[in-house]
Amino acid sequence: MLTERPHLSEAVHFPHTACVRMGTGTGVIVDARRGGFALALVLILLFAIGVLGTVGFQVAQVESQLSNQAREMHLAATVAEAGLKRFLGEHRGHPPDTTIYGINGGQAVV
Repeated sequence: MLTERPHLSEAVHFPHTACVRMGTGTGVIVDARRGGFALALVLILLFAIGVLGTVGFQVAQVESQLSNQAREMHLAATVAEAGLKRFLGEHRGHPPDTTIYGINGGQAVV
């Protein structure tokens, strides 16, 4: 059974408080100071969710950059090591000043 909402004329105000009893038979007491708190709460929660989403995106982007840099650093170390091994394997005695090897898409300067 649906009941109608009480009219404003049926609201009873309690003196010295911010509470109002809505309707005579409902038994519902509403704190008038809390009017509109749900909208503010929802806006704050939406803002917090937006901030968390932005921070999460930034963290994922930084992790991706770190991963790419680590991969490039590993490739550079591999090319340098291969160039040094090739240099030591090819030269006996007095080595030249510099030698450049093209290895795996990179250059090793020894």
